[in-house]
Amino acid sequence: MNLFVVGTPLQLLNAIEARHALNLTDNHLVLVTDYNHTPETGVWSRLVCAADWETVHYLELRDARREFRHRYVPELLRGKLSNYLQHYYQYGNKVRVDRLAREFPAVDYLVLGNYHGDYGRHIANRLKYRCLCLVDDGTDVLLINEERKERRENGGTASGSRGSWWMRLKGNARKSILMWDVRQARNLLFFTAYDIEVPREDQLVRNDYSHFKKQIAPSTGHESGMFLGQCLVRDGYMSQLTYLDYLRRVRCHFGTRPLVYVPHPREPESLVNEIGRDLGFVIRKFDVPIEWQLMKDASRPSVLASFFCSALISCRLIYGADLKLKAFQIKDEDVMKWPDLVRSAYAYFSGLSGPSIEVVPL
Repeated sequence: MNLFVVGTPLQLLNAIEARHALNLTDNHLVLVTDYNHTPETGVWSRLVCAADWETVHYLELRDARREFRHRYVPELLRGKLSNYLQHYYQYGNKVRVDRLAREFPAVDYLVLGNYHGDYGRHIANRLKYRCLCLVDDGTDVLLINEERKERRENGGTASGSRGSWWMRLKGNARKSILMWDVRQARNLLFFTAYDIEVPREDQLVRNDYSHFKKQIAPSTGHESGMFLGQCLVRDGYMSQLTYLDYLRRVRCHFGTRPLVYVPHPREPESLVNEIGRDLGFVIRKFDVPIEWQLMKDASRPSVLASFFCSALISCRLIYGADLKLKAFQIKDEDVMKWPDLVRSAYAYFSGLSGPSIEVVPL
């Protein structure tokens, strides 16, 4: 028996590829609906074929970052009540994840789409598996791989608890009741479209989208360009003013040619409206990954562009030389968060062989 836990359509796409590439049978699917990404109503029903899975489950996680607000309640008391409210929701999330783990106490393959320091690692630490497999969720695979390399170089050690015995007792109790178990697994299998060098104890299987390629509809071609937006403002990579300035330069690069802007699902509506109104982009919204959307469209763009979106990697593998790809480069000084990750993404694009991704300085 194999368990797949995914939370976005992109993770589902890559999980389906893993299922076929690894020849897995007796597969059970868990769809995580959380506060970070909840697809529009009906999306999962269109993407999930129940006949492909033994069972399909839904796991709802709620936003624990709650604040108690009431104008008649003093600020100090509001802070304490907010803290209690956050603990309540986090406890509920942890209970639901632990309940899921009890339903699947032992599996052959545990396939995860999320392996940050939250519910993904917690699930992996709550059930037994023969192989833990991670599928791509954007460029996060680069960050996770680097974290594991650093962990190996540092010997996997962590600083011990400090303070009085009472403080340690309180901390351990809080950790046991509320906190995710974020210990990293000893061994991982990366199922990825990225050509990365993993630590010695891990394994890598390349995702070439061979199953997906068989479903592509013939294309009649198109002269317009398409730019994939990224949630760089909301996620703190850059300021909104800087993001809009870069998009303005992208628009100038394409001259008078029609240019479609595909917003990231988590981009604020106000920002998207400004991009369409003031910068001259045609806004098109999709509720499925762009890889899926282009597969269905008989007419595809002549150029697919973005900043450092991982869809450029997957579309390169899927569509090859039929689709021209451009990555518009963000300067180091304009990146406010994780500049090493951004820099490594562009370096990776530049070093690709075969069908290439053109890195365009702005």
